[in-house]
Amino acid sequence: MLTTYAVLDTTEAHRLIKRLCAHWSHKLAVETEDGMGRIDFGESRCLLTADNEQLHIKLDCPDEATSERMQQVVFDHLKRMAKAELAEPVWSSSHVE
Repeated sequence: MLTTYAVLDTTEAHRLIKRLCAHWSHKLAVETEDGMGRIDFGESRCLLTADNEQLHIKLDCPDEATSERMQQVVFDHLKRMAKAELAEPVWSSSHVE
């Protein structure tokens, strides 16, 4: 399993998590709590957490190709839902056996 992380500077992290989870809840298993969202894409999972100035994204994917695709899918959806422009995230990764 490949785990990747990114942090986006935004003051609307809580709102973005709510909107993204609501958007995907029609087709995917989604959990939300105050300041946190989990989205199950089947072979991949996304964890979103918010604080006052940042959105933290964690993706668990089976391989690098899937990870790259899911990073783009998640970020593209966040950009569409954001009121302000979001900077392209810098992803870091770790492999888990």
